[in-house]
Amino acid sequence: MTTLNASPHEMALAPIEVIHRNLDKLYGKGIWENYEIETISLDLGFVFDELTRDKLNLLQILEKFPEAFYKDVLFFLHGTEVINNNIADFDNFPIPSSLEVAFAHVEMAKLYPGKTYSSGVLKTIIYILTLEGYSEPVWPFNEMGVTSEDLHKGQEPEDTKKKEEAIKRYIGIMNDSDSRSNS
Repeated sequence: MTTLNASPHEMALAPIEVIHRNLDKLYGKGIWENYEIETISLDLGFVFDELTRDKLNLLQILEKFPEAFYKDVLFFLHGTEVINNNIADFDNFPIPSSLEVAFAHVEMAKLYPGKTYSSGVLKTIIYILTLEGYSEPVWPFNEMGVTSEDLHKGQEPEDTKKKEEAIKRYIGIMNDSDSRSNS
């Protein structure tokens, strides 16, 4: 079953890369990005919930301005929220967890490989990692530009391994909807 033929709930929870891929299949690359979200909703035969609308809005913006996620701190934070299945709340300043940042990075790298983060976004990521007690930039933070020198010392090797495992598990759980709604 493809994500676009899935139930509205399954579509909302699908990773953005899966939604993007299926929109490309349905409409063609470079086509759907210019459609109104309501048009896509009518084509599919159901009304989108708020999360699906947020994901489609995010994808349409990224298709025109992929650098926004990597260069604009506020866009990065709100985009990370949406990628992690949270409805965008522009009345609040989001502070995603390290797990959410890791998942957003992995998903974005599937769509836009090789992009680098601005110093402002990188400082924001380092701030989040510092809040959560990271001393080492485990994967995927090491590929995002975070170094050991950016973080405070003190984390035990066992804690580092637990953080690595938590990231892998979280990404696996978030991608689990891909196995239910993938083409």
